[in-house]
Order: sequence, then structure tokens, then C-alpha cells
Amino acid sequence: VIAVAAYARELYRSYPAMVDTMQSLADEAVLVMFHAYKVPMPDHPNIIPMMGGSLADSVATLAACDYYLGVDSAFFHIAVAFGMPCLGMFGPTSGMVRTSGRRYPKVHLMPHAQHFTCAPCWRNEDMACYVSTGQASTCLTSTRPEALAEEMRKVMRMYPIQRVVSPQPIMIAAQ
Repeated sequence: VIAVAAYARELYRSYPAMVDTMQSLADEAVLVMFHAYKVPMPDHPNIIPMMGGSLADSVATLAACDYYLGVDSAFFHIAVAFGMPCLGMFGPTSGMVRTSGRRYPKVHLMPHAQHFTCAPCWRNEDMACYVSTGQASTCLTSTRPEALAEEMRKVMRMYPIQRVVSPQPIMIAAQ
């Protein structure tokens, strides 16, 4: 089960094409899309919306997932705290700065932003992208959805899920 977060609170850190990436992965895995409110989603039985719910319910659902795929957001850092393998998308912010060290051993970064000399630009909601001159960050929006899906497949191969089947409880007769 892959937890997916295409949007951060700050729109300049969002990746709206994530729906195409989800469509690419949906035949291979169950995907749970997290967001604060409802957004358009692909129609596929393996894509489950987790939108507009409480933070407690969302974090509990995130904890039940096996992987995280998404942008630099609170959910990314919560997934890391749970120790799950993560594929993070950074652009305006630096994934190397935010994830280096021993606390993030299962984090993998999408290498898309390395093609832009302006990344990381450390911009914020009030600054336009230097390349697009708009709100969208070119270092994120230039990522091809299929390339992101392929990187996620690599993470899944690196950390295969090994389900532990718990034994059935033993019934003890009353004495």
C-alpha cells in the first residue's frame, strides 16, 4: 500500500501530475491519496481517497501504509518518522538538507531538480518561480509522471514488503 501526497499546504511545493503517476502504479499496488480536501482522482479500484478527514484518521491510515510517495509535506515527515520507505519530491526546497543524516535511512529523493541550476531556490508562496514566473515550480512540474512511477518501483524493489502472518489465537478451555 502506497501513501500518496501530491499537494503540500504551500502550492509551490505541489505536483498536480501525481494523478498520472498513480494511474501508472495502480495495477501493481493499492494507493491511498491524502489531501485536506477533495481533488480530482483517477478512477481505479486500487486508488483510495483519504481526503477531508481528520488529522488523526489520516495519520492512522498513513501508519498502515507500506510506502510513501509524494512532495515535501507534513505527511512526508510523518511517514519518515514511521520508518517507511519514502520517495520524496523536492524542488524549491532541498531534499538533501531536509533528509540528510541518520534519521532518514529509507528516504530516496527524486533526482528531477538536479537539472535546474536554480534548485533549490528556497522560494516561498509569495515568490514566483524563476523559470515559470508563476506559482508552479518548474523543477517539480517538469517531472514526467512515468519517471516518478519508475523511481517508486525501484524503492519498492529495494524494500520488498514481508508480511508477517500472526498465528491464530489458541483457545483455552475454561477449567
